[in-house]
Amino acid sequence: MSYTSRPFSALPLSFHAGENLASDPAQSEATSTIDIMNPYFLPTAGLLWALRRAAKRGVRVRLVVPQKSDVPIVDLASFIVYRRLRKADIVICRWTGVVHGK
Repeated sequence: MSYTSRPFSALPLSFHAGENLASDPAQSEATSTIDIMNPYFLPTAGLLWALRRAAKRGVRVRLVVPQKSDVPIVDLASFIVYRRLRKADIVICRWTGVVHGK
């Protein structure tokens, strides 16, 4: 399995935070796609569980994050998170610019 970056322009982003995914039944029961764009993606255990569960159900889960954070500790912490997500077949797109999703 290859973990290459996907082109950002190919992703229609429809969900920009992810914080409510684990607690919102409508989002946690997605049937086709979950897209998250977040410049400092350090999810709670509940959100990690919900994303991996969705991927197991066949939902396409995509995460857009910066290639390099402006907060060095985020880069270190996210490395472990991203590795777990990739093992669950979640696509992680690394944006080379600054991610300012609102």
